[in-house]
Amino acid sequence: MAVRILPQGTAARREMAWFWFFVGPWVFGFFVFTLGPILASAYLSFTRYNGLRGNPKWIGFDNYTNLMDNPIFWKSLQVSAYYTLLSVPLGIFFSLMLALTLNQRVPFLGVFRTLFYLPSIMPAVAATLLFVWLLNPQFGILNYFIRTLIGPAGLIPLGVNGPNWLQDQRWVIPSFTLISLWGFGGGMLIYLSALQGVPTHLYEAATIDGAGYLKRFWHVTLPMISPVILFTTITGVIGSFQVFTPAWVINGGTGAPNYQSMFYVLYLFVNAFRRNRMGVAAAQAWLLFIVVLLLTVVFLWASRRFVYYESESGGRYRLRQDHSGSSQPRKDWTQMAGISSTQQYPQRAGLRASLRNQKYQERALSDLLHCAPDRRCADHPLPYWLDDFDVTQDSVRGCTVPADVDSAESQWHNYRDALAEPGESFPTLLL
Repeated sequence: MAVRILPQGTAARREMAWFWFFVGPWVFGFFVFTLGPILASAYLSFTRYNGLRGNPKWIGFDNYTNLMDNPIFWKSLQVSAYYTLLSVPLGIFFSLMLALTLNQRVPFLGVFRTLFYLPSIMPAVAATLLFVWLLNPQFGILNYFIRTLIGPAGLIPLGVNGPNWLQDQRWVIPSFTLISLWGFGGGMLIYLSALQGVPTHLYEAATIDGAGYLKRFWHVTLPMISPVILFTTITGVIGSFQVFTPAWVINGGTGAPNYQSMFYVLYLFVNAFRRNRMGVAAAQAWLLFIVVLLLTVVFLWASRRFVYYESESGGRYRLRQDHSGSSQPRKDWTQMAGISSTQQYPQRAGLRASLRNQKYQERALSDLLHCAPDRRCADHPLPYWLDDFDVTQDSVRGCTVPADVDSAESQWHNYRDALAEPGESFPTLLL
């Protein structure tokens, strides 16, 4: 049977022509400026080529074997790994803490968000030159504050003068880490959008169950934003292995002091454009691709245990089916957090007084009924244990009784026991 490549009909061919008219520039740019250089670098990594004169000479895996025997190559990989271990966790931590702070309702919130985000769009060269002045050991403002506070003649005379920062082998990578933290406002913006997407009913349910701020953060916030944490971790690792501009501006490609700032991409640049060893630089690029690929695979493999998605069948945040066949997220935060049934509803006198509120009582029952816009409770008989409350077939619209009625009954009794004083009848609940 013949396969038709061109569509039949004038209208279909005209539509196809317009499609290629609009998508053609992108396809051309992809093959010429993306796929072409990728394939060319793969070929050049097996050749000896200086990039200026002569043709590439095939040498097989010599570039790769020479790199394995090159101590500066391993030093650059070590420097980049050390920088990654410092900058990525600190960047995630400060970005998340700043996002949590700016997620509160405070005056001039938009102004603060803008001010904290602005450094992330500052040019890298300008930010690096700024930190060269800030970290200067003689007249830098950072060492000035150290000498003023805890210096030999400071307020607290501890005899600390401050390190040499960029000139000290022990402090050069922490100095570059400080430079990277200057732009953590970009990560703050990502975490802020993730925090605003966390369902509020999870926080309300956790508050009803007596969870404090730390427990709500650990059992609700972190699981719900864990996909974003995975994303920022992977992109942070990829970016940290590609550091170039600060190192080039500060030491001009020398890796001073003693190659302690010879980052991987900086050494690649030196091989390509200072020593004209294009084949070696291409081999370095492909080795970097392999390293980043392996790290990404490891993170994705580990994410099956630590990252929770709203649509997955396993993990801490699962879905269940209601009678209408649609998936509804489980609203019980304790089940999501893996807390045992004895810990779910603490008998706290202070909570009872604050939770005898119609809104929270309604939410308690709504956890047991799944709402669907095209269903009514009349479609399914109500369980007997709802007879104690003012809930009838006609008063509840758009809700269905869950399939696991026995589990829902037990859960409702736990709610009722937590809300009512001993010997007190539960008040009428209206939806």
